Amino acid sequence: MTPDQAPCPPCDSPPKPEGRSARKRRQILEAARALFVEHGFAATSVDMVVERAGVSKPTLYGHFGGKADLFAAVVQAQAEEFASHGCALAQRPPAEGLRALAVMYLDMVTGAEALQLYRAVVAEGHNFPQIAEVFYEAGPQRVHGMVEHYLRDQHAKGTMAVPCPKLAAGLFLGMLRVAFDRAVFGLPLDGVCREAAADEAVRLILEGYGAHPGEPRPQPQRE
Repeated sequence: MTPDQAPCPPCDSPPKPEGRSARKRRQILEAARALFVEHGFAATSVDMVVERAGVSKPTLYGHFGGKADLFAAVVQAQAEEFASHGCALAQRPPAEGLRALAVMYLDMVTGAEALQLYRAVVAEGHNFPQIAEVFYEAGPQRVHGMVEHYLRDQHAKGTMAVPCPKLAAGLFLGMLRVAFDRAVFGLPLDGVCREAAADEAVRLILEGYGAHPGEPRPQPQRE
């Protein structure tokens, strides 16, 4: 199993009390996220993060190896929020689970902060290729892996027939880009557009990969 196919963590684990170290880490992440959104990657310095977070440089470097690692952690935190909701959908039937995934995905990627981080990567990625890589790995690739895992699980249950969950996940997320593309260019994104994108993506995926009783299911491909 590859990292992007890893199952979600248990959803019913009780939250652990936040210790001093965890609190400092959260302060650093919140400060860094706000600064990256406001100023982009290049114009944000470690000194700015330290000042905004109210911590020392040794404390920051004790949690993160550098600015690129900090950027990756900010993006990953958004993906983990998606995962914390998405893993609870495993028991829902495909029509419900996929639609909930679609709506959560669109809510995440069309949010103001997510769009600003994406624009920063596009604008500065050629000068800082490492941030493009960490953004892709911590964000889009991880979300793709979550959807892939959901589809693989539905195939195993017999509720869907998905011989290549990796490809199917890419197709599903790709169909949702119609709403993301409007948002990233600053065009109006009303509820109808988002709802329509979610509904149509789910309909087409179920039409192509829905289980048909009596027909043999193809074995899932191993990447």
